Amino acid sequence: MQLSCYIHRNPLRGGIVKRLTDYPWSSYGVYAYDKKRPEWLSTELILSYFKDPNLQKQYREKVQRYAAEEKRLLEDLRHGLILGAQSFVEEIRRRFLPDTPHKEFPQQRQLAGDFHPEEFLAGISKALQVDLERYISAKRLRGADKQNRDIMVYLLWNTGRLTNEEIGELFGMSFSAVSHRSHLRKNWMKMKN
Repeated sequence: MQLSCYIHRNPLRGGIVKRLTDYPWSSYGVYAYDKKRPEWLSTELILSYFKDPNLQKQYREKVQRYAAEEKRLLEDLRHGLILGAQSFVEEIRRRFLPDTPHKEFPQQRQLAGDFHPEEFLAGISKALQVDLERYISAKRLRGADKQNRDIMVYLLWNTGRLTNEEIGELFGMSFSAVSHRSHLRKNWMKMKN
C-alpha cells in the first residue's frame, strides 16, 4: 500500500502535474476512480486493504493522507539505509551486517552504533602503556613512539568506523598519511603472522 501511494504521488511530487489524475501514464485513475484498466493491471491486492463498498474513494483518501505519512516515513529511514522502527534496525544489524563495517560504506559505519574514538584510543594507550595526549599533540615522533602511534592509527583505521580524514584530525596527520601509515602497519602485521 505504501509503495502504491508513493508511486502514484511521484508525478505530483516531481512537479510534473498539479493533480494526480492529470498524469496520463499513471494507474492512479484506475485505483482512485475505477477508470477502465488495461488487461495486465490487477488492482485487487491493493484495494483489498479497504473494507468500505467504495474502495476507490478510500484509496483516494489514503493517497491524500500519504503526503503526511510520507514525512513520517522519511523520518523512520535510519542511516539512509533501513526503513523501520529502531527495533527493526537492530534486528537487521544483528542478522545481516558484518561485525566490522566496510570502510567505504558510511551507512554501515552509522549502523554499527555509537563509537567513541577517544575511549577506543584510551584503551589502546593503556595496553601499550603510553601517554595518549603525547601522541595526539606531538608533531614529530621517532623510534618506538612512532611505532606506537602507527599502531594506534592502524587499529583505529581497522575498525572501519572513521574516515582517514577523521583519524588524521585526531593525530594531526593528513588523510593520505593515515592511509600510508595504516597500510604499512597492515603489511607489517601480515609479515609477523
